[in-house]
Amino acid sequence: MRTLWFVLAVWLLGTTAAQAQDEDRRQTIHGNILDADVKEPLDLVTIQMFRATTNDSSFVTGTVSNDRGAFSIDVPSNGTFRLRFTSMGYKRLDREVLLRKNQSADLGNILLEPDSKMLQEAVITRQAAQVVVKKDTLVYNPEAYRTPEGSPIEELIKRMPGAEVDEDGNITINGKQVKKILLDGKEFMLGDVETALKNIPVSIIQNVKFYDQQSDQARITGIEDGNKETVLDFTIKKGMNRGYMTNLDIAGGTKELYATRGMGSSFTDKTRFVLMGNANNKEENAGWWNRRGQNTNKMLGTNFNYDDNEKLKFDFSIRWNHRTGDNRNDNSRENFYSQDSKTFSNSHSKNLSRNDNWNGNVRVEWKPDTLTNILVRANGSYGKSDGISTSASATFNDDPYLYVSDPLTPYDPASPLSPYYVNTNSSASLSYGKNRNFWGMMQFYRRLNPRGRNITVRAEASGGKNQQRNASNNDVHLFLVKNAADEDSTYFTARYNTTPSDNSGYVLSANYSEPL
Repeated sequence: MRTLWFVLAVWLLGTTAAQAQDEDRRQTIHGNILDADVKEPLDLVTIQMFRATTNDSSFVTGTVSNDRGAFSIDVPSNGTFRLRFTSMGYKRLDREVLLRKNQSADLGNILLEPDSKMLQEAVITRQAAQVVVKKDTLVYNPEAYRTPEGSPIEELIKRMPGAEVDEDGNITINGKQVKKILLDGKEFMLGDVETALKNIPVSIIQNVKFYDQQSDQARITGIEDGNKETVLDFTIKKGMNRGYMTNLDIAGGTKELYATRGMGSSFTDKTRFVLMGNANNKEENAGWWNRRGQNTNKMLGTNFNYDDNEKLKFDFSIRWNHRTGDNRNDNSRENFYSQDSKTFSNSHSKNLSRNDNWNGNVRVEWKPDTLTNILVRANGSYGKSDGISTSASATFNDDPYLYVSDPLTPYDPASPLSPYYVNTNSSASLSYGKNRNFWGMMQFYRRLNPRGRNITVRAEASGGKNQQRNASNNDVHLFLVKNAADEDSTYFTARYNTTPSDNSGYVLSANYSEPL
């Protein structure tokens, strides 16, 4: 019996060792594809592999480069192969690779030359493709959608098939809500989608990619955790992603309406800085059925990205938002209950509101060595709001405009309208609110061996403090309902409400991964 177990153990160890050797003998050809002029990674480059022997030049396999320009192709056997690299706007490149003794080949950086041939004269008769499907990515072509001159990307997204933008600036494409806006693969305003929608001009966009992005933990550890975020990645046109750029739009209209938007940017190999602002009183977000009164919006924000392509990535954004509203309503109504019974009602309301908000986000990713990754994310917000509202209404059993020009003047027993009062109601309220919220996360990752063993430690903390206060009064006069003293019924109410709320929480987690 002991001999049987010994033989079984030796067989299992031998099988495992053989599988490990087979894995070690796996051959690949890999490398990174860059633009030869600006040395930037090129994604979605097509790589085709052919046999390069004198008797056989058949196609073997192919792939495309990822968003970092990297590619890897599995090779079935030793021999000489020819790789062909092709991408729209670049010259085709062929490269021969010789593989011996079950070895892999690292081609390093492969530079593609832009195809700068100029057409003397051309007439385009074919309509540009609106969207192209590349694996799990939808690539939209802005040239296929007509947008007004100087439009922000919000106007482009509204015209893309399957896309919707609601009044709050939330984007939904094919039923999926977009969580982030990226510029050339880098986060813009760190999740503040609405600010990106209102300020990035369509004129600088080459294409728009729609895909699901891995979570930070899955990207760093290489272990899929099922947590993905849907993003829109805007590729900036070549020539506009280096140096300085400004964009300014100013518009004016009747009834003192105005709209202005400006953006300035500075792009280098390692840094990206964007300063933007806008102001308008035409209520851009609301639909026509919601527009009442004068609503003014002002915004000032900045976004900064730093990436040395080796050890440190730093992203920072901050935004100030100010909104005011001045809304008024006047109504006159005639209600018919029967041929001989009807009432007349008038109402007036006025609402003034003001809101100020600050939002800040920061992200730091540091790689002190090739085995360690430290990631920090944090965001915070501070806001305050106040408002005042007043209203007055009255009901009559005859048309009040037959007796007075303003039915909502204070009740006067000597007025010719006094015999026709049914009821009056006047109210006023004052509100004030303040909120503070923050969230922070730190993640430590350490790779323990080259085969996948690693450990991840993560800590999160959040907190908030909010307070809402409201004071109101209501004065009602009922002329047709008498009290015990045979006088008109009246009542007056005054209320004061305060609603404070605090919240806090933390999460600690650790993960250890062991390859099997």
